[in-house]
Amino acid sequence: MNTDAVTVRPEVTLDVVMRYLRRFKEGLPDLTDNLIVVNREGSYLGVLFLSDILTNDPDASVAEVMTADIQPIPAT
Repeated sequence: MNTDAVTVRPEVTLDVVMRYLRRFKEGLPDLTDNLIVVNREGSYLGVLFLSDILTNDPDASVAEVMTADIQPIPAT
């Protein structure tokens, strides 16, 4: 199981997320198809699919586009 994950905050725009992802010069973690949305305390809020980043308005916020109805798997 791959535990590497990329996290983003809900208040940033998709444009900011795209610029952030371009900084991964070595590439994203293997099998990455979504980003984890977390609040400032690091608590899970939902997921942001890469396809949603590409198909929505770059000025939209992560909170407007993310999927919040996917529950996390407890790590304990």
